[in-house]
Amino acid sequence: MLRLRLVLVAAWCAACAVATKNETLQWGTYRPGVYFGLRSRARDSPVVGLMWAQAHALSKIRHRCEESDNLQYGWQAHDGALYGTQQLTDPEYGVTLETTFAKDEGSPDWWAFRVRARKTGASGRALSLFLYAGVPPSAGPLQLSSSPKKGITGDVSITGTSGNRDFELVVHAPENFVKQSPRLKGKLKNLPALDKTHFAGFHMASDGWDIQQSVESQLQQNFFKAYNELMPSLTGATHEEASSVLGSVVPTLQDTLQPQSNVLVLQLVLPLPFEVDVTFGPPTFDDEEDEGGLDDGMPLLERKSDEGGARAQWLGEALTRSFATRQRAFDERFRAVYASLSAADAALGKAALCNLLGGIGYFYGRSLVHDDSVPNNSTFFAPPKALFTAVPSRSFFPRGFLWDEGFHQLVIASWDLDLSVEMLRHWFDLMTDDGWIPREQILGDEAVSRVPAEFRVQHTSFANPPTLLFPLHLVMDEVSRNGMFTQNKSLHSQHILSLTRREPAVRQITFTFSL
Repeated sequence: MLRLRLVLVAAWCAACAVATKNETLQWGTYRPGVYFGLRSRARDSPVVGLMWAQAHALSKIRHRCEESDNLQYGWQAHDGALYGTQQLTDPEYGVTLETTFAKDEGSPDWWAFRVRARKTGASGRALSLFLYAGVPPSAGPLQLSSSPKKGITGDVSITGTSGNRDFELVVHAPENFVKQSPRLKGKLKNLPALDKTHFAGFHMASDGWDIQQSVESQLQQNFFKAYNELMPSLTGATHEEASSVLGSVVPTLQDTLQPQSNVLVLQLVLPLPFEVDVTFGPPTFDDEEDEGGLDDGMPLLERKSDEGGARAQWLGEALTRSFATRQRAFDERFRAVYASLSAADAALGKAALCNLLGGIGYFYGRSLVHDDSVPNNSTFFAPPKALFTAVPSRSFFPRGFLWDEGFHQLVIASWDLDLSVEMLRHWFDLMTDDGWIPREQILGDEAVSRVPAEFRVQHTSFANPPTLLFPLHLVMDEVSRNGMFTQNKSLHSQHILSLTRREPAVRQITFTFSL
């Protein structure tokens, strides 16, 4: 009978000095439930996100990954740490967006992303692109570089503080904006200037993950205000004429800031095709601090200073070159790691790997638990925990699942063992004293919002097969080969004992695993 040797992953991580890896992983596309969103692995992290809608009239905003949107989307490349690019094809709106993200390996708090859009269908028209940043209300208000009543000209910056760190997000204005329709001139008193960036600030109880409803409310208010103002001028007009005029209205944000706004949204109304660069980093930058860096053959993202303070800016051709360098590095590494794959298998494997890595998320919150071993015990919230994990589905299950994660980690460990160890460490930290791990991890308000109330409670009598043993075995092999531990620790054996108590079928599974 195979004797299961279980290693304390957390101790192994410490022995291997994974701190450097943790710095590299600090920021990422760790909001898998939205089409494009970023945050750091800190509970009070700023969140950054992207939304879009058709510019004219009212249309549904694309934000959360929803099966009802009928989008075709996925990551073409993602290395799990420094770089990723994905395409999102929206057949209803006749547009394809591409989001590309990269971090500066020498300075992981600096990163940039680019949004590109092109027409791919007959319905493709101008888009309203919404970019937002939010922090928890306890972090204090965010600040705009300027807040005129009729929109902002040029680049727009959002500054704030989170976790005792100052940051600045800059949206670099593109050259071309949509122009107002001549059909509306003389019919509306206060036509918004569409060649400016419009904005709205909200004081929210959250960090902004649920901003979509607030944005839609403002757009609806402005649209129906214009509708009511236009109707008298359309008396006697044909249906086609009235539809043409009303269809020319572009609802915009109201260029207002609520007191203590901790969530700021920017709206750019852009013709297709377009390209927008966004940069993030500390508000100031000392050029002397950049003289070192890492000499790994990969150039740091190119920077230039502006007159408002020495700030890292990655723009235009410099950013394009950085993306190309990251893409080449990813392709070369993939070919080296999976050299035995045929061309057809490599294409499938790359899609599976990239979407698994691009679906990694960071969550923090409390599990809702019912202890079935105690008669008449009520449901309670477990202590807060953090979880760094892959997810089974960005649209339907954008959260951690215990059973799924064992199989996820087999793939991730084949690509980046250190990354897999870091994620396993989080999972085993969720274990209770008697070895139980809740099978579904619904941590934080954003995750909770995607789960019907009747499915949120985790019962201690429910368990999943211990699939985490599969990747853990890979870790043990690596540790054994490198001599990174000196004594066999039967850690987490209580997890197996817990499973056999809860699920009779697991008693057989426990002894038939082929490791």
